[in-house]
Amino acid sequence: MLTGTSAIYPIARKSSILSIPSNPMRILAQEVPVPKQGTAESGPCRPERTVMRGAPKILLPMLCLLAAGLSACSESDSSTTSGISTLPQPQVVGEWKSKIGESIESLAIHDGAIYAVSGYDGVLVFRMSVSNTPEKATNFLTNTRVRSILLSASEKPALLYAVGSDKNNNSVLQAYSLADPFDPELVYSSSNLPGSFPNSLALSGTSVYLGDEFNGLMEFDRITNPPQLREKRRMGIGGVRLRAIAVDTDRKMAAVAAEEDGVIMVDLVSGKIAGRASNPLSMACTIQISNRFVAVGDRMNGIILYDMTKPDQPLILGSYSTAGEAMDIRLNNKELTVSDGGNGLVHLDISGPKNISNTWRFSCPGITYQSVQVSNLVFMACGADGMRIIRIP
Repeated sequence: MLTGTSAIYPIARKSSILSIPSNPMRILAQEVPVPKQGTAESGPCRPERTVMRGAPKILLPMLCLLAAGLSACSESDSSTTSGISTLPQPQVVGEWKSKIGESIESLAIHDGAIYAVSGYDGVLVFRMSVSNTPEKATNFLTNTRVRSILLSASEKPALLYAVGSDKNNNSVLQAYSLADPFDPELVYSSSNLPGSFPNSLALSGTSVYLGDEFNGLMEFDRITNPPQLREKRRMGIGGVRLRAIAVDTDRKMAAVAAEEDGVIMVDLVSGKIAGRASNPLSMACTIQISNRFVAVGDRMNGIILYDMTKPDQPLILGSYSTAGEAMDIRLNNKELTVSDGGNGLVHLDISGPKNISNTWRFSCPGITYQSVQVSNLVFMACGADGMRIIRIP
């Protein structure tokens, strides 16, 4: 069982991870946004301010070549930028263009209901449809800056977990019953939650794993009497800046995207670091595990695939330089869907990790934060521009 979650800014974008910029010193001094520590307004993939940082576009091809050989470093397809019309195009079947919330940045779907994270509006609940007029059922967790939601559909009834911070910067972790999918009921809640910047969730059985940007990885037990989410332990990962987590239940391993510290593999039995991947990352926002793959979305370098067969020695399998900022990824067997910021939604074929290809792309106005697929429909969170619903090729 595999679980896990997770604005446009002026930078010199990459046309290919194999290209060398004409003025490398300019790249060394480029500005990259990072969140403000300890503020409820910032988020794992939200630009808030800028700092000077090194040159991942120079380092990535070098590290990739050293780790996996020349053929493992994929160039962006020209069709993702100039020749996009040559790719199959999804069909728009629903446009929620009006501002249906503060900014739609994260989605989950269950039993005909859409759960949309919308800033301090909390989580909005809509009835799923392909019309251009959204029908809102309710909302919950208002006055809370929700940063991640995670659906556990295998529960009876299904549960929706949510984590974030209130306006007093107190961390919040809750679970809602979806017995009535249009009227979620609070059933589990944490008290005295440690940390000030929780940003990601993963599940394994009755354990809930919480990633906090400045306080590392924590495990909570789901207790039924009285109902609560009780802290079990904190797993030290060495003072890194945690951006996202994913859990492989079968292997009892967690993968942590730790910004410029790369990918860290954590043994969930011992709670200790099992291994670290070689590091071409500069701003990892999202991570997913499927079979032996670990896929990381990096806002500066696109997609990087790792082989976790040996967790103590994760190896780079391949990479793909997207034209936008990889803010969220969805890994499904040999396919990867990237919510690529201002570049829209990008679908990749990763069946050959050394030769990743772009199969289709769709752009919505503004920023594409996340997407959820139901059959051949994809629901896109487009920030302040609402949502788009598309039928994929």
